[in-house]
Amino acid sequence: MSSVVHAKDQQSTFARSVGWLAFGEASIRVVQIGAVLVFARVLDAANWNALALALSVYLAALVIASFNLEHSLLFFLPRISLAERNGLLRRTQLLLIVNGLCVFIVCYVVGRMVHRPMATATLTLAGLAVLLELPTEIISAALIADGSPEQAGQWDASQALVQAVCLFAPVVMGYGPVGICVGLVTASCVRAVSGYVVMTRIIGDGPVTMRRGMLLEQLRFCLPLGIALAAGVLTRSLDKWLVAGIRPLDVGMYTVAAQEIPILAVLPYAGGASIARQLMEKVAASDMLGAHKLWWQQARHMTALVVPLTFYVAVIAPDAFALLMPHGYSRVVIPFVVFTLVGLHRVTEYGLVLRAANRNDLVVVSSVVLLMTNVVFGLVGLHLGGLNGLACGSLVAFAVAWIWMLGRLASVFEVSMSRVFPWESWTRNVAVYGLVAVSLLVWVHHASISGGWAIALKSCVFGVAVLVDRRTGESQ
Repeated sequence: MSSVVHAKDQQSTFARSVGWLAFGEASIRVVQIGAVLVFARVLDAANWNALALALSVYLAALVIASFNLEHSLLFFLPRISLAERNGLLRRTQLLLIVNGLCVFIVCYVVGRMVHRPMATATLTLAGLAVLLELPTEIISAALIADGSPEQAGQWDASQALVQAVCLFAPVVMGYGPVGICVGLVTASCVRAVSGYVVMTRIIGDGPVTMRRGMLLEQLRFCLPLGIALAAGVLTRSLDKWLVAGIRPLDVGMYTVAAQEIPILAVLPYAGGASIARQLMEKVAASDMLGAHKLWWQQARHMTALVVPLTFYVAVIAPDAFALLMPHGYSRVVIPFVVFTLVGLHRVTEYGLVLRAANRNDLVVVSSVVLLMTNVVFGLVGLHLGGLNGLACGSLVAFAVAWIWMLGRLASVFEVSMSRVFPWESWTRNVAVYGLVAVSLLVWVHHASISGGWAIALKSCVFGVAVLVDRRTGESQ
């Protein structure tokens, strides 16, 4: 009886941690997507182009200049003493400050070279925002490693709210790109100050030790991850660049079609982050059987959430586009649905296992495999089938890279391909909710129901299907 209660407590804690982490990450992405949609509608073309350039530099610089140092904390912190932990946190922040300063200098110099006052101002302000914000990129990872994943999610959500207020307030007040970038810098200032407070609380008055050789060890750990990160950024941007180069008139529509749904994008990473510390500890103790069991159970739990949600988004997409977007955007409904279905495999963070096992070489190779398969299949798909073909090519590329990655995880966990992943649970959920989705599409089409009524009907049917599935699972 006590074991059952303990298991339920663990599931409750897991669900709470995943919920907060997912909410925090989703909040950030919702603000980013909302900002793009609002700015594109409110600003004229010239102002939007200048602001879009600055925001793209800001987002790319934050990701690349972080050099994946936050992930190094999840690897090193569980393995070192308290004094060394405090030293590692301080040194990592110092490295990020240096990186941020480099970004600011580059943005300032490039902005001056452009010889356009608007671009100079917005790029410089974007660089300043990166300088202020970059040292706080480790806060979430530090809280997770400290055993507080819920607080990590709350931190992300609160900062997303601050950024939303600071970005949208200038728009309401009638300011243009420069005013909006000033709002971005203001949000970064708030984040920097609150990040200092949180980090001071984590470290406290404890001892601080800088172990000799630790810096080189950390950089050696981060180098392959930094390369993998760059490859990941290219993978997410590659299809849009292909369209811009080959079919430039379609790039706007395709950008909408290739947009990730925030909750689907963050769920696997939130789930992985919630078990990161335990997984690192088990791998460090050479308990690969326990590490595999922990990761396998997390993937199985997330499958029951990710798969139905993915099919639900795919099935309401045609009606949502018809209701919310201009008529011409119906052309990209199929690419949007295909990109949504890519998320069926994202039930966990696969790279977490490789980082925990210190197999950063495989992290790099996996990222390069995904990038190259997207290049090959994307180009072939775009040539053969236009935007629909490009989306299908990306789907095939992700499938190939997924199977390749599972093969690497099987070797790390020392299990077979048939055991490395919860295939039975995943296949069952895909079959059940795929059948529900197809049946709904056929039914609604023949009944000539569309728009809001179709979305309401599909939502009700999917909700009932999920409840019945959960009850059936509990009774078995």
